Amino acid sequence: MTPSDKGINLTSLDREFDSNKVSYEHVNIDLDRELGVAYILIEGPLQATPDNLEGIHMQGDKFWPLALSRQLDDAILHLRLNESEIGTWVFRTRGDGALVAAYDRLMLENSSDWLVKEIILYLKRTLKRLDVSSRSLITLIEPGSCFIGTL
Repeated sequence: MTPSDKGINLTSLDREFDSNKVSYEHVNIDLDRELGVAYILIEGPLQATPDNLEGIHMQGDKFWPLALSRQLDDAILHLRLNESEIGTWVFRTRGDGALVAAYDRLMLENSSDWLVKEIILYLKRTLKRLDVSSRSLITLIEPGSCFIGTL
């Protein structure tokens, strides 16, 4: 049996709440309640991609695109449901754009695999959720950003 023949375990999300902050491994939200703004920082991957499809399956829910999708989806839902007074979301990224592009390339090369296909669809649903959030969305592209490809 190969790793791609079985599913993966989705572990509970590790997140921390502070009075004006929500933190995940790859997503951090700073809230300015006075201005009604959520500053959302998306962290790019810190490690190179797995070498192959088997590596994606071995990483499971720690595979950066899947981990990011889950954390960003949870963050969006938290803001929509629990922070209704926050009307502006400001997005920034930080990281290595070449690594983000490498993850995109790896997923495109393996897009016929069931897990990769599900990750791509999950990321698509998460990004669509932004479109229907009825908030003002701002993206800041600054030095050190990794807005490339999927991001």
